[in-house]
Amino acid sequence: MQSSHAAAAVSSTFDDPNLVAYGGLEPVVRLAERCGLPTLAGEHIRLPVSKAGLRQVP
Repeated sequence: MQSSHAAAAVSSTFDDPNLVAYGGLEPVVRLAERCGLPTLAGEHIRLPVSKAGLRQVP
């Protein structure tokens, strides 16, 4: 099976030598975005809202 889409070029610049370990993360995140993962996750995942940080007004 051949893909009908050409891969886009990805370029990253890091100003911290410790961030190079995460250099492979950007292509994975872009692929997830192109596949619609954020929308799919938003439709199926619900996180409870914490009320601990809210201040109650008397």
